Amino acid sequence: PKGVVMKDLNKEYRIYAADVEATGLLHHLVEQGDKAKLHNLCVMDIVDCNMTTFHTDTEQQRKDIQGLLDQPTIFIMHNGICYDKNALKHFGYDVSKVIFVDTLALSWYLDLNRDKHGLENYGEEFGVPKPAIVDWESLTQQDYDHRVQEDVKIQYRTYKKLKGMFEELYKHEIFVSNSINELVNITFQEKDYATHNFLQWYVAEQIEEEATAKTILDKINLIGDDKGGLYLFDRDIQQIAVAASAAAPK
Repeated sequence: PKGVVMKDLNKEYRIYAADVEATGLLHHLVEQGDKAKLHNLCVMDIVDCNMTTFHTDTEQQRKDIQGLLDQPTIFIMHNGICYDKNALKHFGYDVSKVIFVDTLALSWYLDLNRDKHGLENYGEEFGVPKPAIVDWESLTQQDYDHRVQEDVKIQYRTYKKLKGMFEELYKHEIFVSNSINELVNITFQEKDYATHNFLQWYVAEQIEEEATAKTILDKINLIGDDKGGLYLFDRDIQQIAVAASAAAPK
């Protein structure tokens, strides 16, 4: 968020896969006025996988939510920056101390060829389907809680998959680097200096590509030791992800 400086990242951040359920999209909440409701907020600690579901029916329950938001916290959410963050603000919660990492944008960045980037599609992939809704008007609080909890399970698995994809990306960059180095070695052995000079552009480019992949992977691996690592990682690729999202399917 705006205003975060390096010394803030040394705090002991708690990182959660998170989701909310409300009575509609942002424009619906505005149209509903006083009838709009935040049904719940569910968070899962990515370290111990403990899950907590917050409700909003009493003043104490609302204070409990704000108490969480006032802590050094990172929320990993799908479409979290566009929806969940603003939904919480709509209902009067102060989210200024929360760092939001949006896996929808990261999915666009990592896998442009994926047909669908929604949480439902990821749930089908992981074998954790989103609960089917036939009649939104008849849902109980238990239904909303089940829905948000299943979404958080999917969110957690989505985060783990993205981390794995970066690890594979880095392995590929190492393979390409080794292949180019082998070609350079052959040109020396054959005294083919023209080809050697030609390959220098590829060497320089690959050094940069490998360094970029390693930097991103290192920052992902900081999660759990330096809780600011996830924020740094998200910030570093944010501009690329935003550019990719302009042409990506939703």
